[in-house]
Amino acid sequence: EQLVAKALEHCGGVDFLVCSAGVNPLVGSTLGTSEQIWDKILSVNVKSPALLLSQLLPYMEKRRGAVILVSSAAAYYPAKELGVYNVSKTALLGLTRTLALELAPKDIRVNCLVPGIIKTDFSKVLHENESFWKNFKERHQLQRQVGFGDLLVHMWLGRGS
Repeated sequence: EQLVAKALEHCGGVDFLVCSAGVNPLVGSTLGTSEQIWDKILSVNVKSPALLLSQLLPYMEKRRGAVILVSSAAAYYPAKELGVYNVSKTALLGLTRTLALELAPKDIRVNCLVPGIIKTDFSKVLHENESFWKNFKERHQLQRQVGFGDLLVHMWLGRGS
């Protein structure tokens, strides 16, 4: 509620929402994960975007807004090291489809951005696993790997983004 109040105070309204926060406090299997870790990952990665949007919806309806939920390649190509994180990012695809149906009559667009693996500390467990990285590159025919900075430059400065 405080975030919504600050956004309205600072911007006077809300035209769009980008939900890119994500957590993965555990490297390990899905079935070996505690309920506490399940709750944390699903709460931040899936529940929070939906609840934040529900708070912003009355203001976005006035301005025909847009929503972008950021998922991950893990939704389509799960890594065994990322268990519950894979599940949460797959759930974002379902949330996107559902919200798109529900909000289309209000003229609010909902899309999902699914970036590949971006070389950051967050994805370090994948970059350090040579067999995973080799298989991933082969499956996706990667010609080159981009870093987070390259992605930002393309998104914000590139005409095709």
